[in-house]
Amino acid sequence: MEIRTLTNTAHEDIVGCFVEAFAGYFVAIPEDLGYWQQRWRGARVDFGLSVGAFADDRLVGFILHGVDGAAACNVGTGVLPAYRGRRLVQEMYAFVMPLLRQEGVRHLGLEVITDNAAAIKAYERAGFVICRTLLCFAGEVVDQPERALTIRSRPVTSEQLGKASGHGSYAWDHIDAGILALADAYQLYEVCKDDTFIGQIVLHPDTGILARCDLAGPETLEGYRCLLEAAGRVQRKIRIVNVDERLRTRISAIGESGLLLTLKQYEMERAL
Repeated sequence: MEIRTLTNTAHEDIVGCFVEAFAGYFVAIPEDLGYWQQRWRGARVDFGLSVGAFADDRLVGFILHGVDGAAACNVGTGVLPAYRGRRLVQEMYAFVMPLLRQEGVRHLGLEVITDNAAAIKAYERAGFVICRTLLCFAGEVVDQPERALTIRSRPVTSEQLGKASGHGSYAWDHIDAGILALADAYQLYEVCKDDTFIGQIVLHPDTGILARCDLAGPETLEGYRCLLEAAGRVQRKIRIVNVDERLRTRISAIGESGLLLTLKQYEMERAL
């Protein structure tokens, strides 16, 4: 078994290993190479700081790291079924940790489905601890036509994102850096009610993901209702991923909107 970075590994081989490793997983795993290349771009994946386990030069396990300054995030870990039980995740982390430290990374995070006990145990062995619970939702927003909303398309820029507040930190893919890395793929809309700027939403039209739902002022149930209503008018079926369970006002509005809870994840972290 050889452990090395994924710098020279073909993206097709990584996707092939990903799909095989996650066969029968809790959620369906896309097989399209273009989907993953776009996803990796948004996650700021550094293949020189990502690692693979190779048996006879075949990729049988991997850890993909997105890197942003002193922070990094494991955005995908997988091991082929025939190679599980050998603590390859621990071996790969032992290999890559010095490389991350050398590049100035001081904090490492990841997300894992709460029902995935085996993965959680493997991450705990690697020094990670659970820091918060994230909720995922999907469905169609119940239309409330009596709400007089004005929805205007705006450019996806750092200045525009700064016009409203997230009222709580987003997970890795949907912080400003992640949105800006995929500015060409996202659509941003300002939402006004009765000529008053309520906030803005950021949608990924290809996946239906509502990546941002940000109010311009204090958190209110009605404010989130307006933003979710606007999202439903722009895109019939939407998904919201990784909402911090402590954001009770936002979660209440999501529940009222007609979207259903589909998945729970833990965010885990460790210092380097």
